[in-house]
Amino acid sequence: MADWIETNGTILRVAVEGEGPPLVLVHEIGGTLESYDAVVPALARTHRVVRYDMRGCGLSEFNVAPITLPLLVNDLLGILDAYDLRRVSVAGCAAGAAVAIGLALDHPARVHKVVAMSPALQVPPEKKAAVLARADAFEGEGLRPTQDARMASSYPEALRGDRARFDRIRRQRLAANPYGIAGLLRMLARLDMTRRLPELRHPMLVMAGIHDGDRPPQVVKPIADAVPGARYMEIESGHFMPMQTPDAIIAALTDFLSPTS
Repeated sequence: MADWIETNGTILRVAVEGEGPPLVLVHEIGGTLESYDAVVPALARTHRVVRYDMRGCGLSEFNVAPITLPLLVNDLLGILDAYDLRRVSVAGCAAGAAVAIGLALDHPARVHKVVAMSPALQVPPEKKAAVLARADAFEGEGLRPTQDARMASSYPEALRGDRARFDRIRRQRLAANPYGIAGLLRMLARLDMTRRLPELRHPMLVMAGIHDGDRPPQVVKPIADAVPGARYMEIESGHFMPMQTPDAIIAALTDFLSPTS
């Protein structure tokens, strides 16, 4: 069952399940802690799984102040302190991977292992104006006008064999807070974590989706190459891996997080 905590000047919805070494799951832009519904039951058999709605997302508080990566990292740090979690493995999808990596970079003693799925760590200079324009459009028009076009890139036809799953995820994303998404997009447009990747010294798994039109393998692999000793994996998935291909994510995380890995 989810709870709400107050930390770092905001209210965050948090869910904790299972017993064992702590594992934190950080969702993507437009997602919520429910982004991990399909993988948590299996992961919670061996881990204490912590997931939460980032500020401005789901049922966490929306603040009008600009969102920055240090702010999101401090939100996560506040969750760890609230639940007395001294050292955790952390997995993030897309912009959630930026938060996971940010925690490892700025608070290395608090992190054991890192998993980055379809990591979104920067926006190329030639695409920044379009990302900022999209943020403005979401605030002015909502998400519906561009939803199908965005899903065509992040959740292409090749992955829509389970139509009920696709329809459910489409509805979840349409129901997201457009103002929270806009704030996170502006944060991403200002972000460039690539220069700091060689500083990472944690065991790290970087995952790319073969069908991901937003962060394809040719964008993701250089991230793994920049991290000393990082493991790289390509899977038959898209941009929302834990929702689209949960069995593959369960298998990959279970193997990587194993004490013998």
